[in-house]
Amino acid sequence: MPTCALAGLVVLTVCLAPAPASAQDHGQVGLSMGYPASVGVVWHVTDRVAIRPEMSFVQTSTDTTTITTLTFATPLGIQTQTTRAQFTTDNRTVGAGVSGLFYLWKREALSAFVTPRYAYNRGTSTTTGGGIAIPTDGTVRTHFISGSFGAQYALGRRFSVFGEIGLGYTRTSVDNEPTSSVSPGASTGSAATSHGIAARSGAGVVFYFR
Repeated sequence: MPTCALAGLVVLTVCLAPAPASAQDHGQVGLSMGYPASVGVVWHVTDRVAIRPEMSFVQTSTDTTTITTLTFATPLGIQTQTTRAQFTTDNRTVGAGVSGLFYLWKREALSAFVTPRYAYNRGTSTTTGGGIAIPTDGTVRTHFISGSFGAQYALGRRFSVFGEIGLGYTRTSVDNEPTSSVSPGASTGSAATSHGIAARSGAGVVFYFR
């Protein structure tokens, strides 16, 4: 299910559900787990304000094999040359962010809030291998600022679900540098920066310690 649809479903569900328990109290602290994947802590500074720092970590590895076949004419006839390249790309992304939750209203277990959020992700990728593959090191840096409307529903004193929908601005810079030269005395690299505005959504659960 797309993230926007999931968050919208959570918001709709918590808004329509009956309220069985009291809302979050001043000073409550909990562990937050959300989608997109992140883990954080929620601290209710006051009855109307909460802070939610978060962290994320993703690591992937991709093995790729390419086969290139060249056919050409020679004095001896048609010749075929096949080149095989095998390389591995390892990607690692670490992110950190913080959100402020400002509650607009609370009705027993149901509450609505607005939340500004800032997040920073740094990803690195390393490609190694042989054949025609050129080993490279890449770095991706992403700054993300968003504003969202959310709803939270307490299923009990220590367990809540939430959903958020809003808009976000993203700035991403990418730098790729070869770890070896294409030819003696020569090397290639690339750098790019992109900007964008898009819908932002999220959903998750909170387990309160106290």
